Amino acid sequence: VMAVNGMISLRAFTSAFVEAGMKQISQMAAADGVRVSGVIRLPLHKEKFTVLRSPHVFKKSREQFEIRTYKRSIQVKNTEPAAAAAFLERVSEELPVGTSMKVVKHTYEPLSPKLIEELGIKL
Repeated sequence: VMAVNGMISLRAFTSAFVEAGMKQISQMAAADGVRVSGVIRLPLHKEKFTVLRSPHVFKKSREQFEIRTYKRSIQVKNTEPAAAAAFLERVSEELPVGTSMKVVKHTYEPLSPKLIEELGIKL
């Protein structure tokens, strides 16, 4: 029996969008019967910029800006490949505006009896 494990990561510039997306993914998983783990909070990424206010003379007069990227991830566990593909497609269609999604999938297949015999694995 093949199984798919994976991780869905969401990123946005506003924490409310990321939280809403994770809540929506959890609800969809419960409705579709897909097993998921709890939400994993990833570190906040801050990018700071300093810009001169005046293009000509006043070099000491500067303005600072910051872009914050909030990240969360959730794990999909032991799901059939067809169900996982349908779930991920549904999630990508209904994702809140302003969030980006990254999916990492791992497929596990049983070893063939010939390979088990060659490797000398005892089950």
